[in-house]
Amino acid sequence: MGPAAIVKVDEDREGRSAERRGRLDLADLGRIRELLVSLPVGVERVELGETLGDVIDIARNLQLSAFDAAYLALAVCRGLALATIDDRLQKACETAGVELVGRTP
Repeated sequence: MGPAAIVKVDEDREGRSAERRGRLDLADLGRIRELLVSLPVGVERVELGETLGDVIDIARNLQLSAFDAAYLALAVCRGLALATIDDRLQKACETAGVELVGRTP
């Protein structure tokens, strides 16, 4: 299935925000959707108790939303890479030692 990765897809929020700021246009969003659909992404099932405490701690310590902290907690717990265009989540990944997909060192 290729490299393991969690892909943070919050197109409504991230895509619209980038479009509104002039960083992406409608054609860009279409290409991004095509790329995301083509990626070998799997679904990870996690028991609530496995990461719940971590999510709260990560959110608090790294100033993330619970939503973003959940992605990061799962990446840390499973040793997976994470893909995101969110600057704050990218910095949190670097702090937590989580590999970022598509980012060159």
